[in-house]
Amino acid sequence: MFSIIKRSFLLLVLSFFVINVHAQQKIGYVNFQDIFEKYPTTQVAKDSLANYEKRLGKQYQFKVKALENRIEFYNNTTLCATASEKETIEEKLRQKKAAVNKMPTENKEKILHKEKTLLPPIRKKIRDIIGQIAVEYGYQNIIDTLDFIYRNEENDNDITQKVRAKLGT
Repeated sequence: MFSIIKRSFLLLVLSFFVINVHAQQKIGYVNFQDIFEKYPTTQVAKDSLANYEKRLGKQYQFKVKALENRIEFYNNTTLCATASEKETIEEKLRQKKAAVNKMPTENKEKILHKEKTLLPPIRKKIRDIIGQIAVEYGYQNIIDTLDFIYRNEENDNDITQKVRAKLGT
């Protein structure tokens, strides 16, 4: 009986300790996506990606047109060619067609690679500034507004404007 009372008292003390520790945590929040999208460097990177994608698309269209021209030339000039010459030319055309058919997939991979090169450093810079502000203002945790289930509207722990100010936007 005495051990049950001891355990109950210990649980009561621990629960007050946990409540007290939890009450001391300062939690802030930030709209990371909004900051990322409105950051000028992000726009420069996205414009660069769009231009790169257009350039790859133009290269693809050029290769398609060149292949079509070769096929048309082949159809118009092979009337006098021997069977062996026709076979050699047709094999070269099949290889060129296979290379052209691979281009859309290769271009998507190139674009994804460029995106993975350009965007993560921007995200890292924003996260680093969020970390600096968290330390500067005494926040133990910063939550992205996309992760909210409930937020007290009276809570003034939104650091989005502070991050924007440090980024110069």
